[in-house]
Amino acid sequence: MFGLDDPMESFKRTYGNLNDIVQNIIDILTMSPESNHAVWASIENVFNVLLPVGYSVATIFILMTFVNQAMLFKLNNYERIVKLFLVFTIGKVILENSFDLMGWLYSETANLMLQAGKITPMENLVDMNELEAHMSQMNRLDRFIFWTQSLPTTAIVSLINTTVNVFAYGRLIELYVYMALAPLPLSTAVSEDHRSIAKSFFQSYIGVCIQGFIMLLCCIIYTGLAIEFKDPTQNASMMGGFGGYLLASMVLLLVLAKSGNWAKEIVGLR
Repeated sequence: MFGLDDPMESFKRTYGNLNDIVQNIIDILTMSPESNHAVWASIENVFNVLLPVGYSVATIFILMTFVNQAMLFKLNNYERIVKLFLVFTIGKVILENSFDLMGWLYSETANLMLQAGKITPMENLVDMNELEAHMSQMNRLDRFIFWTQSLPTTAIVSLINTTVNVFAYGRLIELYVYMALAPLPLSTAVSEDHRSIAKSFFQSYIGVCIQGFIMLLCCIIYTGLAIEFKDPTQNASMMGGFGGYLLASMVLLLVLAKSGNWAKEIVGLR
């Protein structure tokens, strides 16, 4: 809680610079996978622990396929046996290199987003200089009343901004989880009956990568459209800027929440 003499500090923290707020989201989306060395080492360690399990599951699937085909007398030539051997070899190569492959896709996605994530500087929905000049003319009672009137909007905007960052970090954590657990679903790639699990897993991972592009695009569009939400008829009271900021933040939150569904539709999972 801030004192009555310095409510501007709270307004600056909450409304600040829209360019900085959006840029912070873009920075999270384009973080290098190795940027957090402790987390990256833990993810790699989990992957290495699960890799032998993936080998075992893949071996079981190959043995089950071998037994089934033998019982059905389908192994009547060397071609089928060689095919099983090649399938197992390819599956083993996929498992061994999946962490590096997924890390490469992650890094390339981040690099592409860095190149695409150029936002055009825009006017703030709340003019801090004008607001400060406006409040400097108030006495303590008027300042308290003004702060009380804007408190609900300030609280909601702060919550929305925090939630938006949670969405961005949530995608980052989701990517880490996919990479760490990759050996388990990818081990099904050697099985004709269960190969769809590995395919869906890889599609989902690509979808999460694409989700970053969608979130980035939403931020870029947001910076171009947010100023349209400002009510010019209320500039004198500053509440037009507060209301416009609230509406713009809610729109950004909603489209970021939908970005995961849009990404799944793009990769064919819906």
